[in-house]
Amino acid sequence: MDILDRVKAWDVQNVACLPGPIDVGNKLFVEPSLILTVKTKLDVLLIPGGRGQIEFYKSEDNLRIVEAVCKKAGFVLTVCTGSLILAFCGLLFDKKVTTNRNAYQALEKFGAIVVDERIVEDSNIISCGGVTAGIDLGFYFVNKIARPHEARRIQLLVEYNPSPLYRHTSLETDVALNHELTNDSKNMISVRDAQIEAHLQKFK
Repeated sequence: MDILDRVKAWDVQNVACLPGPIDVGNKLFVEPSLILTVKTKLDVLLIPGGRGQIEFYKSEDNLRIVEAVCKKAGFVLTVCTGSLILAFCGLLFDKKVTTNRNAYQALEKFGAIVVDERIVEDSNIISCGGVTAGIDLGFYFVNKIARPHEARRIQLLVEYNPSPLYRHTSLETDVALNHELTNDSKNMISVRDAQIEAHLQKFK
């Protein structure tokens, strides 16, 4: 979101379906400057992921509002498991999309076409993988809409020149490390899968 907010001509706001502070994790909270309704019309809606999604799905009102706003928005961007919120809203059937890898199977249950890429664009929906891919998504969208000069200006401004300590390919092939991550996420994935099954049962 910080990358988007650095485009001089854009007005970027924190939005929510309900008033009050939003818990974004690690004891950090943000205050929404705009409360969404089914009548809200935005040029772009960016939907983050994270553990807050579990609570978000529980509210049919949340899903109804997001669905309505997305259908009117010029573009919908999702970071990490934010794409699952679109899936719960019924907006990803037969759409190419990506997300955090531990949610690939979850998206497929909704009829989405999961693509193992860092950024995936299908019509007006642009999704990206895990949380760090959100930075790349920001630059991708700025480059697409505000044009390359603005993307280059912002990249230079924020000194975006990633140099990871470990190559991602070496981490992907580390069986023990991947097993550890799977175990760490087991409870959350179990709760999420139960929510998905209950949600899909409504349409059978």
